[in-house]
Amino acid sequence: MLRRGNQILEMLGVGSPNELPQNPPGSKCKVRNVLRVCEAGESVISIESYI
Repeated sequence: MLRRGNQILEMLGVGSPNELPQNPPGSKCKVRNVLRVCEAGESVISIESYI
């Protein structure tokens, strides 16, 4: 999933998940550009587009 997430972010021109703000475990989703990235620790578990 993380690998596919990288590909999705690259296609959208956002960059790698490492460039996204890291949220503490259990935090709520944050909006960055048109993506809502939900994280558990440092692992991106959900990437949803608002488009």
